[in-house]
Amino acid sequence: MKLDRAIGGDADEVKVARMWAGIGARRAARARRTGVVRVVAVLAAAALVVLVALSLRRPGPLAVRDGSAVRAWSAPGAVDLDDGSAITLAAGATLEPVENTGERFCVLLREGSAHFSVQPGGPRRWIVEAGVATVEVVGTVFDVERDASGVRVSVERGVVVVRGERVPNRVRRLEAHESMTVSAVVATVEEPRPPAPVASTSTKPLDVILAPSASASALPTPDALLDDADRARREGRKADALAILARVSASHDDARAALASFTRAKIELEDPAMLADATQDLERAIARGLPAALDEEARSRLVDAYGRAGRSEDARRAAAAYVKAHPDGRVAAEMRAKIATP
Repeated sequence: MKLDRAIGGDADEVKVARMWAGIGARRAARARRTGVVRVVAVLAAAALVVLVALSLRRPGPLAVRDGSAVRAWSAPGAVDLDDGSAITLAAGATLEPVENTGERFCVLLREGSAHFSVQPGGPRRWIVEAGVATVEVVGTVFDVERDASGVRVSVERGVVVVRGERVPNRVRRLEAHESMTVSAVVATVEEPRPPAPVASTSTKPLDVILAPSASASALPTPDALLDDADRARREGRKADALAILARVSASHDDARAALASFTRAKIELEDPAMLADATQDLERAIARGLPAALDEEARSRLVDAYGRAGRSEDARRAAAAYVKAHPDGRVAAEMRAKIATP
């Protein structure tokens, strides 16, 4: 027999037993290896299922970083959200959520000023409803101020889209360092007082920009003039922007005039030779009444302008006025230090 030839004709029972034991051991080893391969395959399939499930899982609603639910806010201060975004309310502001899902976060700013810092690259569309204007954003830092006269949107970083019936062409894209005002009421036309002459660097004569129309209905509104001033600033025509803003400031005595004076001051602060003009425009803007967030910024800039001009006593006076108006402001501690400085 073949088995006899393989093990030898004189094989005893012990030798045969050892041979069969070896065969059994090899079979067991192959079985163990097959079992391990099967276990590994099952675990890999399970891991793949978990990864697919995680990738398909949609994010839930936004929450506050401490785990509490997003709710209506009216207390001044910052609220940190669990996606890394933050909202800071000024005193007197009221904000309430309208929609909060994994794809969309919409809030209503009923009144006052709010500062938004939205984490870029998130899965949600952020929308801020503010009456006459709707602000849409993906990831940026911006301010929205709302009062009886309208809504002011200022972009610090990133891009927002402002929509509304009173927005020119019903939509406006704002980039970093741009801003716009959307009026809540139909502007009344007033005969403007001519501003002080300002040298122009524009190729377009200023009398074309500022000359009153033959018909009262064709006169530009304050909001249109503010938009013209913003456009002139973006194009580097600072002198034209200053002249247009001077017209708004001289022709009105409301929130838009305050905004015009504040914007003039920001332009003037870029030129050390115009520090005196900047302090006057800042004082005028504060006196006429700015939205809370801009009022805080204007008062801070006024302290800095007086300091740069070497007017230390005026700087301390302005610092004291800042602390009185914004005791919990972002630079209140710095202002208190300036007050205490001899």
